[in-house]
Amino acid sequence: MIDEKDELTIKAFPWEGENYARGCLGCKIMILGESSYGPQPLGYDHRKECIALANDAIGYDNGEWNKSRFYTRIARIFGFDPHKREDRKRFWQSVSYYNYLIGQQPGPRTCPAESLWLEANEPFLEIVNDMKPDVVFAFSQRMWNYIGKNGNAVNLNIPCAIFMRSNCLNREDGGKTLLIGFKHPCGRAFVWQSYSKPVQEIISGNILNTYKLNTD
Repeated sequence: MIDEKDELTIKAFPWEGENYARGCLGCKIMILGESSYGPQPLGYDHRKECIALANDAIGYDNGEWNKSRFYTRIARIFGFDPHKREDRKRFWQSVSYYNYLIGQQPGPRTCPAESLWLEANEPFLEIVNDMKPDVVFAFSQRMWNYIGKNGNAVNLNIPCAIFMRSNCLNREDGGKTLLIGFKHPCGRAFVWQSYSKPVQEIISGNILNTYKLNTD
């Protein structure tokens, strides 16, 4: 939860679904993206971009919604049908969402400067401490080169044929957050069906309970 003091200094706001505290499929989940891309109108508030993007993923009464594979494939991984607005709403309203890099990048195929990756780590950890997710699912292989340095590596003993990395973060409140690294959903080789079973094993079995030591 972002309090009023944090609002004055925070560099980027996460999306917090209205049912985030209750959890998605039994636990508090944060979806971590890499960045957003493209120009925005003058005066656009980049600090609230994740909030705008999540609303776009849910969609509007006029039928418009963001059909990017990033949002549709992630929803499918968790068992929701992105072509049904009610399913999109149920999913995104039950999770939090944050982009690691602060501000927009020129395009999806650009390589962000090393300094941008390094500058993003402290704000990310601040968001984790504020939001207290049970697990963060990070969807970017190259992003893991930076966020993977946080916490301690853990072996979840889940046999799978996909790129998956896992660390355990120690939060300031004494609780723990499991950090999972996957490939970017927009990649051509990304097959969402391959990720569903590992995700279900992580959030519904004893794996998460081993690391979930929340104090609230």
